[in-house]
Amino acid sequence: MTTGCYAQPAGAENVRRTMVVHTKLAGHMARVEAARSGALGVQVLTMGQMATRLAGGFIAPIDTGTLQDAVRDALPETDVGELESIKNLPGMVRAVVGTLERVWQAGIELSSHSQPRLRALAALEQNVLDRLPPYMKKPNDLVALACARIARAKRTTRRGKLGLSFPFNMTSPQSARHDRVK
Repeated sequence: MTTGCYAQPAGAENVRRTMVVHTKLAGHMARVEAARSGALGVQVLTMGQMATRLAGGFIAPIDTGTLQDAVRDALPETDVGELESIKNLPGMVRAVVGTLERVWQAGIELSSHSQPRLRALAALEQNVLDRLPPYMKKPNDLVALACARIARAKRTTRRGKLGLSFPFNMTSPQSARHDRVK
């Protein structure tokens, strides 16, 4: 039996465990550590992947490639107000994709704002969302769906069936760590 945070508990050779981490990098580091320690049955999920899993079905987060295609198709057809003169410049698709991803991660509801640029961005966002496949959801929508189904997760995350661990302090966001647990 190996030692470390990923070692199998004594007498539990076939325990399946899920570890939830903050970022993709932390997930990669956790997978490498699990492989190096020879741990079996370790599944590493980011918080977004865990929300997607809890949301159920064939739901998926919006991936950057699909978002770029939708923005590229929606941009010429959407009136973006004072940004109209620059919407055909190189890099505009990438800038809009980055902006929408940041807005969604921050939980900002664009449709509730009255500022002209934000209204134009809200119109573009709606046009983009209409072009995405119906199974792709914004981060806040995924979290809402996951929270609605969290009661079902108790059966699968109960001790003995699936060990769920967080390598950070869940009670204090300020103390959240991106490095491995020692």
